[in-house]
Amino acid sequence: MTSNTSPRLPSDAEENTGFGIQDYRPLNVKDALAYLDQVQAKFSHQPNIYNDFLQVMKEFKSQTIDTPGVIERVSILFKGHPNLISGFNSFLPPGYRIECLSNDMIKVTGPLEFNHAIHYINKIKSRFLNDDDKYQQFLDILSEYQKGEPTNKVYNQIQRLFDGQQDLLSEFKLFLPKSSSLPPVQNEAEFFDHVKHDINNNSIYHDFLKLHNLYIQRVIDRHTLLERAESFLSNDQFQTYQALVKSKKRRRRNSNKRNIGMIKQEPDCGPSYRMIPKTWRMQKCSGRDELCYQVLNDEYVSHPTWASEDGGFIASKKNHHEEALHILEEERYSYDLNIVTTLNTISLLQVISQSIDTMSQDEKKEYKLPLDLGGHSKTIHKAVIRKVYGKEKGNEMMDMLYSNPIQTIPTLLKRLTQKYEEWVKIQRDKANSWHDIEHRNYRRSLDYQSAPFKLNDRKHISQKALTTEIEAIQFDQEEEAAQFLFDLGQPSIIEDIVHLLYHYLKRPEFSNSMTGQVQEFINGFLYAFFDLLLKTVDTNAKSIFIGNTAFYCFFRLFQMAYDRLEVLKEFMADEETSFQTLVDNLNLTGKSLAILQIDFASGYYHVLLQLIERFINEDIDQHINYSYPSLIPSEDAHQSEYGADADQRRHWISGFTGSAGFAIVSKHEAALFTDGRYFLQASEQLDANWTLMKQGLPGVPTWQEYVVNRLPSGSRIGLDATLTTANDARDLQTQLGNVNSTLVPVSPNPVDVAWAEARPAYPLDPVFVHPVSFAGEAFQSKLDKVRKHLHDHHAHGVMVSALDEIAWLLNLRGSDVDCNPVFYAYVLVTVDQTVLYIQQEKVTDEVKAYLEGVEIRPYHGVFEDLRALQAGLNGKKVFVDGSTSMAIVEAMGAGNVMEERSFINDAKAIKNERELTGMRECHLRDGAALVQYFAWLEQQLQSGQILDEVQAADHLESLRAAQADYIGLSFPTISSTGANGAIIHYEPERGNCKVIDPHQIYLCDSGAQYRDGTTDVTRTYHFGTPSAYEKTCFTAVLQGHIALDRAVFPIGTTGYLLDPFARAHLWELGLDYRHGTGHGVGSFLNVHEGPHGISNRPHNNTPLAACMTVTDEPGYYEDGKFGIRIENILLIRKADTPNNFGDRGYLGFEHVTMVPIGLNLIDVDALSPKEKQWINSYHDECRNKLGPLVASDAVAVAWLERETTHI
Repeated sequence: MTSNTSPRLPSDAEENTGFGIQDYRPLNVKDALAYLDQVQAKFSHQPNIYNDFLQVMKEFKSQTIDTPGVIERVSILFKGHPNLISGFNSFLPPGYRIECLSNDMIKVTGPLEFNHAIHYINKIKSRFLNDDDKYQQFLDILSEYQKGEPTNKVYNQIQRLFDGQQDLLSEFKLFLPKSSSLPPVQNEAEFFDHVKHDINNNSIYHDFLKLHNLYIQRVIDRHTLLERAESFLSNDQFQTYQALVKSKKRRRRNSNKRNIGMIKQEPDCGPSYRMIPKTWRMQKCSGRDELCYQVLNDEYVSHPTWASEDGGFIASKKNHHEEALHILEEERYSYDLNIVTTLNTISLLQVISQSIDTMSQDEKKEYKLPLDLGGHSKTIHKAVIRKVYGKEKGNEMMDMLYSNPIQTIPTLLKRLTQKYEEWVKIQRDKANSWHDIEHRNYRRSLDYQSAPFKLNDRKHISQKALTTEIEAIQFDQEEEAAQFLFDLGQPSIIEDIVHLLYHYLKRPEFSNSMTGQVQEFINGFLYAFFDLLLKTVDTNAKSIFIGNTAFYCFFRLFQMAYDRLEVLKEFMADEETSFQTLVDNLNLTGKSLAILQIDFASGYYHVLLQLIERFINEDIDQHINYSYPSLIPSEDAHQSEYGADADQRRHWISGFTGSAGFAIVSKHEAALFTDGRYFLQASEQLDANWTLMKQGLPGVPTWQEYVVNRLPSGSRIGLDATLTTANDARDLQTQLGNVNSTLVPVSPNPVDVAWAEARPAYPLDPVFVHPVSFAGEAFQSKLDKVRKHLHDHHAHGVMVSALDEIAWLLNLRGSDVDCNPVFYAYVLVTVDQTVLYIQQEKVTDEVKAYLEGVEIRPYHGVFEDLRALQAGLNGKKVFVDGSTSMAIVEAMGAGNVMEERSFINDAKAIKNERELTGMRECHLRDGAALVQYFAWLEQQLQSGQILDEVQAADHLESLRAAQADYIGLSFPTISSTGANGAIIHYEPERGNCKVIDPHQIYLCDSGAQYRDGTTDVTRTYHFGTPSAYEKTCFTAVLQGHIALDRAVFPIGTTGYLLDPFARAHLWELGLDYRHGTGHGVGSFLNVHEGPHGISNRPHNNTPLAACMTVTDEPGYYEDGKFGIRIENILLIRKADTPNNFGDRGYLGFEHVTMVPIGLNLIDVDALSPKEKQWINSYHDECRNKLGPLVASDAVAVAWLERETTHI
């Protein structure tokens, strides 16, 4: 309901050009609803602000927050909107008012905080709990004060009453009028209390204290003190202060301390240490235990003299790498300390809370909280509370904790638990960042020579330094002679330097013309010069070459390079130099050696030259660290959507577990690209080191655009050729050529090297035969069809990489990939031969006998065989599809392959009649298990049982496992309650998931592998009472589901054209979803199967055809609230239409999924008669087909009957 009249909102121009808010009348209570409408209208594009405001009002009404608290939160929420802030005055108690001085500044006026007074009274009552007389005297004094008793007299009475309770007396002064004169000062403490009270400004009062402290420390004299203090004090206070200063003697420095210089020097430790006198040793300390006394030093003290130590030690500053490690450890320690102490405090409070729960009301009234909370420290919990709440509010919270523990402990526990979880999450998110900082800086922090060496070297090799050096030598010579004499007697080293020069010229910063000029100089002059020089050395003749300064500097630099290589060559030629010595000196590790593929067969010196070449190429840095930006796809070498654990490289490096994503890691940034299904999931799983790129949103580049435009021009970008398709690599290289960047195949994969021993091994489970009784066609027949296709297109063969295609072609199944019955292999089919490349351990004798006529070779031998294949092609081509890896294409030679859409994949998508029958039958068994599951789940929740998402999913899996021909799940069950349902591909984590809430929407997307088919079904239920909005959203999704199920379309139609059927009703509400509407499903194969699909993206131009399978799964997802999806598997069948325009033929759908649709989520009034008829007909079908299968389960029968009632 909204008010008919609403106060006018100022335009943006009015809001931003001044603050004449007085032009708008303040809202009164009657206009409260209109005010809410104003807020909603103003933030129509930011609904989270409106929702936050409603939450603030709810907390204010329930007195969870006080008046100043609600003012603060409203002013932050409505910052920049002064009319809304002023309008909030209508909701404030009498005496409070907000005035907007500017967009960023408000003034709040109000009465003396009533809560403060109540808190002060409670504090006194608690303090004198065992002394009722004092509390009663205090009340009597207050009563006299209200009757007009002079302030001085009241203050003297309170001072006598609170003798020794200085904090109570100080706080009492805050309630006295500012103009009141307090009794004369009795001592120094009282004087400073009076000054603080009268100044009434913490900053000015602290300045006064600083001035006084300067006098105490003998920095200023008494005259200066009094001269400057006069401006802070009133006349009476200044006279009092003069008297205090004159009577107060300043303490002498170190009057009670022994001069450290007089302590006995310890000669064995140098001049900077002193031995502590025995009387000073072993001081008592409550925190020390026996171990501390054993290991901590109590005998020596550092006393720096800045004298030179006996050993010639010179102090060194921390280099910046060492500084980074110190900062890192401080941050780690800070989080560790906060987490441990907070957890300790939570544990103590939980014990107390549980004890309080068992107390009677009388016991609660008498209960007093122990100072140490029952632990071993009186300070740890106080430090924690101050850390969480801040110093001032922390002290208030501690006062409340001890004065009213019954009410305070639950609130405090909730806040501490929240902060603990926040710190743990931050610590977990920062772990990778910390590891990276440590990895980058540890070795460099040990290197104190690198930075000064580079700096000095640059100075020494500059033209100015070289010419100054030779001129100085010449100036000092008494007779004419050479300034330098060099021996360049090893021609091989000269060749090595020239080789490195040539290598350096390949860097992208050198233009072709510049490179040509340098090469001409080397070939035309340098070789001739050194050839002449070496001949001159042999004949003892003398030749003179006259050159300018540039030639001199060139030859001096050349000589320096020669000398350094000569030293290294001699060192590495030493017979005593072992491999380990080399590794230690070069700071190499096993991972570095593996990734660089260093071959020591040619000698250590040549290894060094190889490393220098790689350093010049920027393949490595000076610490032998891999330095390419790396492309890290989700796919394995076969472009599988789901891979074995050993292939989860993107998951391992990023922490993101979604099935679709692409990671790019460079020196300066790590970016992860994914689609709309995973935006929410990725944002939760990625830590602060990663940038999430939400593909498909405006302004967000594709990963290819990112590589081309975001990475520096001239980059060398590393990729694993086995994980990248030849198409992607070719297209990307074309784009990179425009910015002078290039792709560099890298082997081994750098992620594998970093993963090292922790990387799981590939599975070796045996493959097994999928019999014709389920497959519907023998593998020999399928091979014959492939060879006919080759013959028709005059091709030599086809290289098959896709795992599901190999499994379908040979009627074999495996278990290398969770939930997908496939195995790692390649297949090469030629006109006269079929070769299966597979790990030999996986092939049983039974399979060998079955594969008669198929040659079995080792899995990793495929690349060598393909290279050898090139010689026998005789101009014919080998077919590959777009998903074939760059490594496979390069092995065969790009000119020997022909790309086409996979003939095998197309054939696999068209199911034979046995496969279609299997799909129908397995879905009936699967539907029975789901009916039993949802009936059981509803019963458990309504009876008060607590079940989390994983426990529910486990029970569903057990019900499926009881069905005939069950093999396993077809994907991890998405069991999601409430907000988790909005994560489209959510997977609950055991021990870290939500409890299912019967008052929220529950979404379950699940499937199974049966020997006769694969299932994939999603249902959304509400086990309580859904809101009207939830029913509206669910009904729109259902209407789209029905529209697609009922669709009839001409042969040749693509899924892109059908997609609007599923979205139209959502679009009418301004809603949509960020995933495709349908995908193909394999027959006891992958749950996601191509080449067809139904999506709003036009890239898939594969027409839908009869006997294909496809899912119908529209949805809607409200982040942070709920998710809705309804999914059935459909078979595409020929449609019987009264006409046949254009003789095209028409197709329709047959649904095989049989599970009731949640009735209580349907808004029946929004349905058309045809939609109601479809629902009733579908539910009749479910009841008739599933009823006999669940007849033994009374709960399931009753649930099925109820959920299939006609609407």
